[in-house]
Amino acid sequence: MTTDQVSALSTAQFAALKTRQIAALTTDVVSAFSTDQIVALTTEQARALTTSQMLALSTAQIAAFETTDLASLRNTAFAVISTDQAAALSTAQINALTTRQVASFATTALASLSTDQIIALSTAQAASLSASQMGALTTAQITAFETSDLAALNTAAIAAMSTDQSNSLSTSQVAALTTNQINALPTSVVAALTTSQLIALSTSQVAAFTTGQITALSTSQIASLETAEIAALSTTNIGIISTDQLAALTTSQVAVFKTSQIAALTTAQIAALSTDQIVA
Repeated sequence: MTTDQVSALSTAQFAALKTRQIAALTTDVVSAFSTDQIVALTTEQARALTTSQMLALSTAQIAAFETTDLASLRNTAFAVISTDQAAALSTAQINALTTRQVASFATTALASLSTDQIIALSTAQAASLSASQMGALTTAQITAFETSDLAALNTAAIAAMSTDQSNSLSTSQVAALTTNQINALPTSVVAALTTSQLIALSTSQVAAFTTGQITALSTSQIASLETAEIAALSTTNIGIISTDQLAALTTSQVAVFKTSQIAALTTAQIAALSTDQIVA
């Protein structure tokens, strides 16, 4: 069929086209679909669209897709979606995407989503994001994540976070991270956490720190931990704190050491304590 022939079809005639006819149309013909014809597509017809046909669609055509039709598109269509096409999706369209479609999103297209589009993601969609997709997100997008969506991110995605991304997290977002997510944070990210972010951590989150994460903390970061957070440190983590980190602790922090934590201190660590810390 030619462009003129397709343009002459009524929406009823258009909706009657067989899927093989839709798939056989050239990209020039597809790019000439009216928005009414896009709306008239059945879910089966929408699914018949090829990746090259998908790429040929204008932003107005993309925006005209009904949510059920959009959710029926092949996952491969989203692997080639352009940044302009992705930006044209409404929040309702974003929310209607399947988790496999979201997981197939090209990183460049994902990075072009607005903060409103990021907010529109469901927890299941957020959980489907890959490490490479997470790494492509801007700091503005990271900040836009709802706490429930952030807590749904898989540990591989969390492990892919950059220091700039982690620094953009609000204290409420930091507090929403699960212990498994905390455990997955790269040491570079932990070393870049701000005082406010560290204070926002719960005792269970602090207890989830690995030895590598603890040793990555600066003396000023260690000194900023609240007494409840210090008391939550595992004996293993207490035993690997450097003498510089230990010396940076306030007397109030040392005073909350549990018996088991004191017992975990090495002789070198004991020797590094000041008189004031000892009597605390």
